[in-house]
Amino acid sequence: DINANGGIIEVHKEISLPILKEKIIEKMEKEIRETYENALNIKADIYNLEELVYRKDYDRWKHDYKGRFTLTENSIANINIDITITKTGEYDYQFSY
Repeated sequence: DINANGGIIEVHKEISLPILKEKIIEKMEKEIRETYENALNIKADIYNLEELVYRKDYDRWKHDYKGRFTLTENSIANINIDITITKTGEYDYQFSY
């Protein structure tokens, strides 16, 4: 899960806050997936996914992962992103959904 806070400095066209959040989440997910896929090409575990298995289920890690690079494109199934817009600059968003 990813939780992010951010602010809006400038708005060039009117867009509702829910749509803006949706577009930000889509962009973040795309960048995470592209970065992950690029890392797979060089057999790098940039998000430490195998370490999560190591910490939570050592026996499984020892049997399935130790000494091998086992990540694939399908190793990341879901990316859960929650963002909070904390400031909107001079633009007056209505924060009701």
